[in-house]
Amino acid sequence: MIVHATVRGGRYVIEEPAELPEGTTLELVVVEESLDEMDGDDRAALFASLDRGLAELRRGEAGIPADQVLRELKAMG
Repeated sequence: MIVHATVRGGRYVIEEPAELPEGTTLELVVVEESLDEMDGDDRAALFASLDRGLAELRRGEAGIPADQVLRELKAMG
């Protein structure tokens, strides 16, 4: 899930409805566009892959546990 926010008065303001349970804690990562090296085709492939993964989860198919994914991503970077 990608959530867009704007900084106003030193706070992050999210202008879209929350689709998460009340009390959910989020980890926000600031991404500078100049560091984004994905071109349009790569980005489209990424979003298509994310959409397929979400559809699999909605059908109840097994996926990779989130904590495992986060550990692997943190190890990469």
